[in-house]
Amino acid sequence: MQTRCHQFLLEALSPCSQVGCTCLSVGHPLLVGKTFDVCIMDEAGQTLPAFVFETSRPQDTIIMFQRLINPQRFVYILESDPSKLLRAALGLARSFCLVGDHYQLPPLVQNRDAAAGGLAQSLFRHLCEAHPQVLRAMLSVKQVLDPARRVLWLDTDGVPGPETRAADNTCNATEAAVVERIVEALADSGIPLDSIGVISPYRSQARHRCFFSGAAARGWAGLETLTVDKCQGRDKDAVIVSLVRSNAERSAGKLLADWRRINVALTRPKVKLAVIGSPATVASVPVLAALWRLCCERGWAVRLPQGAPQG
Repeated sequence: MQTRCHQFLLEALSPCSQVGCTCLSVGHPLLVGKTFDVCIMDEAGQTLPAFVFETSRPQDTIIMFQRLINPQRFVYILESDPSKLLRAALGLARSFCLVGDHYQLPPLVQNRDAAAGGLAQSLFRHLCEAHPQVLRAMLSVKQVLDPARRVLWLDTDGVPGPETRAADNTCNATEAAVVERIVEALADSGIPLDSIGVISPYRSQARHRCFFSGAAARGWAGLETLTVDKCQGRDKDAVIVSLVRSNAERSAGKLLADWRRINVALTRPKVKLAVIGSPATVASVPVLAALWRLCCERGWAVRLPQGAPQG
C-alpha cells in the first residue's frame, strides 16, 4: 500500500515544473533524481550552510563552506564538485537565487565549534560581502519600489554612464537601460503603465531605442516617454526623469540650466519621483545641486554600482 502511494505521488509530481519545499525536505524520496533550472531560496540570511549544501561529515561541511565563500573559487566549487552539494538545496538546480536580508537574524547555531568554523554566518551574507555590487544593484530597484521613499535620485557616476553626442542629438544609453529596468519593476508591482511617465529634457533621449524596443517587446503600449515641453500641464503617479548629461567636462548644457524646465519635470509626479543622472555633471545647476544635497540628507540618494544596467 505504501509503495503504491509513493508511486502515485511520483507520477503526480513528475509533470510539475515548480516545486515548493523547505530546506530540510529537499532530501525527500519524491525529489531524488530531480534537477531544476533554478532554485530560489527565501530567507537565505537565516539559512544554515548545512542546509545549502551537504557533505558526509560535519567537519567537511565547515571546510566546504570556507572554500565556497572564497569569491575566487565560488564558481569553480559549484561546477567541479557537484557531489558536495548532493541532496542539499542548491544541489537541486543548475543555478540559484538567494533572497534575504543579512542584517536581520542570522542562522541559529548552538554548537561552539560549528560557530567558530563559520557556520553561524550564512552563505548569503558571505556572498553579499564578497560581491557587494550585486547586492546594491538589487537594492536599487527595491528602494525605488519602497512606498516610504517618495523621491529618489539614482546616481550614475559610479556605473559609469557617459552621454553620447551625434550632431544635435544627445542621449545616454546607460540611463535608458536603468529607466527600462525601473519601469519593468513598477509594472511588475502592479502599477498601470498609463500611470508611469518617463521624462527627459532631450528629445533624442525620450525617443531612445531602449525605450521603444523594450516597450514593444513587453507590450508596454500605455507607457509614455515625453520631453519637458510635452509633459507640461500633465501628471502621472510615478515619474522617472532622465537627466542625460554625464561627461568628464562636467558640462550640464543649456537645457538643464533652465530652472523652469527642471521645475516642470520635477513637479509632474503625484506619488513617486525617480531622478536618474550624474550629480557631478549637474553640480553647476543650482536647482539640481540643491535637490542632490537634499536627497543625500534625507537618504533619498541611491548610488548605482559599477556595472549597473547599461545600454
